[in-house]
Amino acid sequence: MTSSTTARWQAGTPASQGGRFRAQFRSADEVELRPGADEAVAVNPATPAKTLTRLSYAKDELVRLAVAGNPNTPAADLQRMLNRGRDVRAIVLGNPSLPEKDLVAVARRPKDGDLRALAQNPALTANVIRAAMETADSGVRNMLLSHRAAPADLAAMRTPEQTVPAPVSFARPAAEVVADPNATSDELRNFAYTRDPALRAKVAAHPNTPSRILEGYLRLDQQTLLQVLRNPSLSEDAIIGRFSRPVIDTRSALGVAASRPQMSERFARFVLDSWTDQGGFQMVQRVPALLAANPATPPSVLRDLAGWREPEVRQALAENPAMRVAA
Repeated sequence: MTSSTTARWQAGTPASQGGRFRAQFRSADEVELRPGADEAVAVNPATPAKTLTRLSYAKDELVRLAVAGNPNTPAADLQRMLNRGRDVRAIVLGNPSLPEKDLVAVARRPKDGDLRALAQNPALTANVIRAAMETADSGVRNMLLSHRAAPADLAAMRTPEQTVPAPVSFARPAAEVVADPNATSDELRNFAYTRDPALRAKVAAHPNTPSRILEGYLRLDQQTLLQVLRNPSLSEDAIIGRFSRPVIDTRSALGVAASRPQMSERFARFVLDSWTDQGGFQMVQRVPALLAANPATPPSVLRDLAGWREPEVRQALAENPAMRVAA
């Protein structure tokens, strides 16, 4: 391990997953794992396919989630990532670059949550929708039948809305509201219940979104959950109250919580305790390193982390300017 990285992992399939490293790349090819840096590369749709392939093997689940949702990720990598955990699988199923044959296969033999994730894929075809309709519950069936690719002969099966709201005229379009840091809570409330996952994620990240809406977003899809956890306007108590022990029940959510721009000592220790409860160093998500790298982590917690021997944690502390205050 070098001083310029917190971790390196040679691209390939680890022995812990039942095999040797695959000779897909030269032995010198490595993936650098730095909190935040690789995630930004992985989420960028302009990132080359070869780079996304390498990042798809990252230990950091936040990086894998970003690769799973990137439309430029090669189909072969998306197919492999369907088996990289529930959260990654859900994001892959919403990726428009996943081939139709894989969507049909999942629709015919879905796992828990697959059909809801699949129904949000903009590239669904009539074949996929027909296959999914065979086992979908009523809520997912309506989502499928609302899709632009839904066959005309199935449209009559859609359950009618119980109420038809009166047309609402908004002074500003949604894109302008969510991009405005001074948007009012009333304006954001108008778009809070959209079915558009991309717009909902932007409402979730806006600091002026009303607290009740942010707390409700904690119970929605994975994309919305990760965005709302980053929102400094969401109270720590709301996060703690949302999750039963183990408190934050997805590794990616736990990593985002460790990177929040503001946190109390109680919340920082809560995140660290949750990480320990879920397996500690057996987890691929480097939660202690993210806490150690976060300038918002309270000095008392940084001082405790200074006693850790793990290279990732020590490197992150060395680069954290807040450590000078904590020392």
